[in-house]
Amino acid sequence: MKIAVDAMGGDFGPQITVPGAVRQARDIVISRVQEKISEEIAKAAPSPGGARA
Repeated sequence: MKIAVDAMGGDFGPQITVPGAVRQARDIVISRVQEKISEEIAKAAPSPGGARA
């Protein structure tokens, strides 16, 4: 995924926008990783009403 940032825009320039963009990108990555982990757990978990011993 590519993220474009207007780092020079606004009154505070890159001192605010760049760290904010990095923080947001990390949040997106963490969210996607958590989503994938949840999907794999759901696949591995026995379904309710499934086969019984």
